[in-house]
Amino acid sequence: MKAPVFIGDELSSAGFRLAGVHVRTPAADDLAPTLAWAKREASLIMISENYAAILPAAQLRDYLTQETPLFIVVPEIRHPVQTSRLSAAIRSQLGVLA
Repeated sequence: MKAPVFIGDELSSAGFRLAGVHVRTPAADDLAPTLAWAKREASLIMISENYAAILPAAQLRDYLTQETPLFIVVPEIRHPVQTSRLSAAIRSQLGVLA
């Protein structure tokens, strides 16, 4: 089975690495090749909000709607979701309409 991949900041990457996830912290110019590698190698791609913001909207939408590998945007560790918005944030991550 292919391992999951996390693409994000170094602090978040440390935690994902401890959980056995392959991690990458590419420069902005290297994001496209890193995503291409992850599509070939991963069963799940997790990308931080900051890296997702670098992607053109159409490309991000394509990644989010693909069947395999599963692609999700992970909130930044330094910008936690406010508890009052938590349920909305979870629904958004799961692609469930309110």
